[in-house]
Amino acid sequence: MKNGVLIFLLSCFLCTISCAGVQDSRLPDLINQLNGKTCKYEIENRSCVKSKPLNFLLRRNNKERCIMDAATALGMMGDRARPAVPALIDALKKYHNVDSGDGFITVRSEIALALGKIGDTSAIKPLSDILASNDPAVLSESASVRSDYKLTERTSHAAVAEALGMFGSLSKEGVKYIIPLLKYPSGSDYAGGKYYIQCAQKSAAKALGQIKSKEAFPALIDALDDRNCRIDSLNALGSFGADAKEIVPVLNKWLEKNRQSLKQYELSVAEEVIKKLANKQI
Repeated sequence: MKNGVLIFLLSCFLCTISCAGVQDSRLPDLINQLNGKTCKYEIENRSCVKSKPLNFLLRRNNKERCIMDAATALGMMGDRARPAVPALIDALKKYHNVDSGDGFITVRSEIALALGKIGDTSAIKPLSDILASNDPAVLSESASVRSDYKLTERTSHAAVAEALGMFGSLSKEGVKYIIPLLKYPSGSDYAGGKYYIQCAQKSAAKALGQIKSKEAFPALIDALDDRNCRIDSLNALGSFGADAKEIVPVLNKWLEKNRQSLKQYELSVAEEVIKKLANKQI
């Protein structure tokens, strides 16, 4: 019986090594694809598969989509894609999200998320630098738009904030750049970018909760007045636990002031967060 268990465990171990080796063998091709030199792989149903020959002819903006797919595939590999980090950082600086005229191709966003999933801390500074910029989308060559069409800015900031959040407390240097995302306006002024801006508020709140820097307290409390990211800000504050006990009086005051206007689920979340911060049994 013991021999059978040992054989089973050994076979699982060898299988793991074998699978890792197969996945790692894709690295050179994926790095070349990230650099726009080839397009051997694509993402299909959340899996990295060999590219279909006709896709180069049938997909609009195929070059950008190939770069995006390479970044996504590297992110799915996690720590095993660490050798690709320098190429990903170069790509992060070189590429932008692309406005195709009828939707965004999230090239830079996927590169940022890949860096977050791989977890190499050398990516923290380059990611923070993106948040310090306007980061405008670029118009694709095939886009057909009006002459007065305005390109949306900051379209990758949501993904960059999310990536920084994956590093937890190690990315505290990015907090000062993430905080302003909580105040991103939402409305028609940003044309096709409305989704990305609202998403940035939510991603910023989540990231601040993961990084857990008390520097974010005032901004997260102010964000409670914005219904677009109220729940996300409450959850971010709740993630601090008893370390944020000092803001309980402020949250109690906010809750009493807004109790009548809150929806039931908002009220429930707020009360649970306050109990959690006060270190009381929920």
